[in-house]
Amino acid sequence: MSRMGRVVTGTLLALGASLGVMQVAEAVPTPVLAMKLSDSAAGAARLDAQNGWVNAGGFNEGNPAAQLLVNNNLDYKASFVDAWAGILGVRVSMYLNGVEQKFVQFNAAGTTKVNFFTQANVQSSSWNDVAGPGNFFSIAGDAGIDRHWFINNNYGGCGADVGHMVVVDGRAGSCGWETGRTPAFGPNRGFLYSTGNTELNWNPANNVGIADVFAVFVIVDREPPPVPEPATLALLGLGLAGLGMAHRRKG
Repeated sequence: MSRMGRVVTGTLLALGASLGVMQVAEAVPTPVLAMKLSDSAAGAARLDAQNGWVNAGGFNEGNPAAQLLVNNNLDYKASFVDAWAGILGVRVSMYLNGVEQKFVQFNAAGTTKVNFFTQANVQSSSWNDVAGPGNFFSIAGDAGIDRHWFINNNYGGCGADVGHMVVVDGRAGSCGWETGRTPAFGPNRGFLYSTGNTELNWNPANNVGIADVFAVFVIVDREPPPVPEPATLALLGLGLAGLGMAHRRKG
């Protein structure tokens, strides 16, 4: 084999190996903000914590500021989640001053936008006992008193209530641990969470964090990069071989 032939062959092998890596590379799932509730949002600017998610339609989709994870009086919902196709996972988070405080992440494969929020689907969490038994674990939560996105272990009278997280939205509440905290940013709305690594009693002040933003992110399946067709290498080889022949004619 001529020197030029060896160069052409080596170039094709190196390029083929490079393209082979591209073919097996996996796409990285991308988290996308699906809903954001701002504690200070009020009136018509407020998206209902339960129905706003469950019902079809977007909210403030044309306003980029609504997607900022800060307490800026703006709520947000992306309408694409109504179809739910291609949603692989969901991360539900509590934020304060733009920093995530607590989260629960779920496997959403084979679920709907409502029933993904269950103990059985938990993948990871800030709390190490969030998959344990409890009396509420759902988006609707204790809907009669507007405790939504509710992960709670025990009711035993207000002083004995124990849980992980709740979005109080729409009323003053029925217990002091709600009424004493929901006015922190906006009336009758509060994003409360256990500050520890486990469930805690809702009453002691140091047990309960008060977020200013509640956010839901979805992990969306992304199409892998296009795979080069086999003809690509053949055509490139012919081109390089042609250059070799031209070189020999000149030599």
